[in-house]
Amino acid sequence: MSTTPLHQTAIEQGEALHFSDLPFCAQQSLVQTMAVEDGAWADDINRELLPFNGRPPSDDVWRTLIDQIDKAQGDFLCFYSELPTEIVTKQLMDAHPAIRNDHNDWASYHQHYLATETIPDHARTSRWPCIATEGSSLADGWKRLHCYVRANDLTIPFVVLAPAHAP
Repeated sequence: MSTTPLHQTAIEQGEALHFSDLPFCAQQSLVQTMAVEDGAWADDINRELLPFNGRPPSDDVWRTLIDQIDKAQGDFLCFYSELPTEIVTKQLMDAHPAIRNDHNDWASYHQHYLATETIPDHARTSRWPCIATEGSSLADGWKRLHCYVRANDLTIPFVVLAPAHAP
């Protein structure tokens, strides 16, 4: 698979960490995407802990799910970074011709996205990272990204699975 500029930037500027060493919010983001939402790790968690009945799970449930993934997947490698928002938005515009064709600039696209999508207010103290994978500039986290941009955050948190471990 090929890398995208955003994926490559997240690796180059990121810190290589094993899953168990990632910040709690990064672990939550990966578990949500890769296990809870029936991703590649779905068989590695106790499905009886799901669904959360429309409520966020407790930290205890998150810790249980994270422990299950950590045991099942071993010490796989991720890259964690805080990328400047300006770089992220430019690289996303460059990587997505459909967005570029419909919008003159990021601000126009961002306003359109906010007008057409329901964007939750994510916790300011625990910012879940966006997820970049090979071949995809942003595999998960579009709503989080737009939430962080709306909040005028100077950086966007990213996590990238090392190529050997990506789904």
